[in-house]
Amino acid sequence: MDKPLAWIRERPVSALHRVFAAAALAAVAACSGERPVKTLLLFTMESVRADDVSAAHYGWATTDTTPPEYGGNFPPALPEDLDDLARSGIRFAQAFAPSGSPFPSLVALHSGRPPEELGVYNEYSRLTGVSTLAELLSLRGVRCGAFVRRKALAPPCGLERGFGTYVACDKDDQLVLEAHVWLRSMRLAAPDRPIFLWIHLSNPSPPYQPAWEYRKVICPDADPAAGTLEELEQFAKSPVLRTQERRRTVHGLHAASVLQGSDAAQVFLETARPLLGRYESTTMIFAGTNGDQLGARGPFGGLGSLRDAALHVPLFYWSQDTAGRPKVAAPVVELYDITRTIAARFDCDPPEGSSGRDLMKLLDDPSSRDYVAFASWENRVFAARALRERLICDPLRVAPGGWPGDSTSAVPEELYDEPTDPEESVNLALSASSSLERMRAHLTRLRASVRPAPPVDETDPARIEAIRRERIHGEPGHPATPIPAGTCGERP
Repeated sequence: MDKPLAWIRERPVSALHRVFAAAALAAVAACSGERPVKTLLLFTMESVRADDVSAAHYGWATTDTTPPEYGGNFPPALPEDLDDLARSGIRFAQAFAPSGSPFPSLVALHSGRPPEELGVYNEYSRLTGVSTLAELLSLRGVRCGAFVRRKALAPPCGLERGFGTYVACDKDDQLVLEAHVWLRSMRLAAPDRPIFLWIHLSNPSPPYQPAWEYRKVICPDADPAAGTLEELEQFAKSPVLRTQERRRTVHGLHAASVLQGSDAAQVFLETARPLLGRYESTTMIFAGTNGDQLGARGPFGGLGSLRDAALHVPLFYWSQDTAGRPKVAAPVVELYDITRTIAARFDCDPPEGSSGRDLMKLLDDPSSRDYVAFASWENRVFAARALRERLICDPLRVAPGGWPGDSTSAVPEELYDEPTDPEESVNLALSASSSLERMRAHLTRLRASVRPAPPVDETDPARIEAIRRERIHGEPGHPATPIPAGTCGERP
């Protein structure tokens, strides 16, 4: 299993595909005669922003990974890759994560609650004291399996609770194989029981070091060293290195990394199709956990973690219910909405205290256009995003560091008109008074709905450096001062 999962573009089918296909076809006879059973596949991927996917017309084909010459041997009702999932389902174009870091966002998805409310501020936190979605589903007889690729997600992170099988893998190909074997065994052992399968791909996260099979498709001439953490940190700190050519190299390596993660999902989608039973009973969801805030486009760390690049994520939904629906949905949605949506598919109540709405129901709700999403960084900097405006509140004036600002201080409020200024380059906080007051009111209301404890001060030098390296702030240490009363989005 040392070979990467890439489609070798000269060949219609890779060896790994043939192995999976043979195993899948062997199970068709055992599964073909059974009645429809509810099956939900949840794919999550970190460090991919909404406009980094082919379905959003990105310049590189990062999520359309099925070779045109490969037609497949299975019924065409189920999606074959992530772009196919988006094209035949619904792409939520205004989906937002509650954090610029993967783990807090996943905590929100599996608990339905703001990560700050649970004391989860960063990758080194743990989820405790609340029920998870998988725990509730398992009590309803749903067989739950999770296959993740990230050290921070290994037990005892808290997300494993409720999953009968929870596997943390080192490589994408291992992860996909383990998930496929698990799904096949579940379908053969107890074909009448529903299934919830979560697959988490972290390949696009830094360092951007995609395998050659993927790099040659997008950036064959790129210097691989440009994607290492050391090079990315230098790229962020030094304006001299931020040439147009260097930026394109970083963008290309990131896009190739997204392609590699997407191809792993595509391998699973194609080969698992005969194991899913009838398509009428299958639901598929793909969601990003956070954007590519590190070095690719836009600032990162602190204030930068709440910009569009870090919070605007892809979200695709596919099921029989999407037939006849618009292919692109415009309402502002959050990862909390996935929690309630999955619970509803299994006729189960969401975790106690959870937020969010059923994605399918909100499509018919006119008031959903007025919804405002909330996000925070370390419970120190806050953001509210409406359909048109984004307000970022930085009462401590936390300096984001990194490209492109390299600033030593930050303004307390930043207001942007997203449709006309997607790069968030013009701060309207001093001029658009009516919009500012409206967004301040939203932020105050949203902050009041969260009751977090302040983060614990970090004192160990090695831990501080590990946290800094993990996020590549460009800051000398880890700020841990509790939030005082601020001037924007104040808590009552």
